[in-house]
Amino acid sequence: MTLVEVLLTLAVVTVLLAGLSTVLAEALNQWRHGQGRSELLYQGRFAMERMVEAASRSRRLMVPLADNPATPWEEDEREILAVTLDPGLDRDSDGFADADNDKDGLIDEDIPTDNTNDTVTGIIGIDDDGDGTIDELAAGGDGYTDNDEDGSKREDCIDGIDNDGDGTVDEDIPKDNDRLGGDKNPYDNDGDGLKHEDWLDPVVFFVSADEKRLMERMPDLNPVSGADFTERAIAEAESVELEVERLTMEPDERAVQVKITLNLKDAQGESATFKAQVRVGRGE
Repeated sequence: MTLVEVLLTLAVVTVLLAGLSTVLAEALNQWRHGQGRSELLYQGRFAMERMVEAASRSRRLMVPLADNPATPWEEDEREILAVTLDPGLDRDSDGFADADNDKDGLIDEDIPTDNTNDTVTGIIGIDDDGDGTIDELAAGGDGYTDNDEDGSKREDCIDGIDNDGDGTVDEDIPKDNDRLGGDKNPYDNDGDGLKHEDWLDPVVFFVSADEKRLMERMPDLNPVSGADFTERAIAEAESVELEVERLTMEPDERAVQVKITLNLKDAQGESATFKAQVRVGRGE
């Protein structure tokens, strides 16, 4: 071969390799995007399943609260979902539901004045009413008895009625849970000789402070108080957004629904959005 032919051959090979490298780079880029989207879909579906299952098997939606007409902000659209623990869940298989704190076979039947038994207003570490402040009445006196963080205490007993007119039913329960009294002790709500021994056990879903993880908080097994819980990430991405809307047909309607929207975005710009609407307690 002459020198000219060799140079021509090298030039052709160089052009072919350049084109091939471009194709390979694009293919690799597409593969990365595909892998990223697959990971987002996997994590998002898992997280949505956890939230939908928790809500559908719960007896009570704790957050979001209904919109209180007396406040200038909206309580019913939040970035938090909190429900009470599934009354049929028995993780240690001891024959008692995890939500049965006093092991008497009944669930949430003797609720203390501090409904979640965590020594703070509402749910510990959570902005229950959406005013931008967390556990704001925890310090000083018995501020922890304001279970919905609306500034009033123990004003809504268990009777299926919105006693305080804030749009939410039975959310700030007094130590005499139904205010019907009793022959021996009106504060022994289940008549077993003990008082306030079976509190509400919240399951909470929220976005971490760095907005990169969706967190799930579960009560510990055999908790001493409502402050005994474990948190774990159930979805991680470059950006995590959670929107939860409370849907109530009537002001005094107990059977509420929640609309859940979860959006995940990775570092490559791929995103995935998941939506679900579920009635609280439908799967009980």
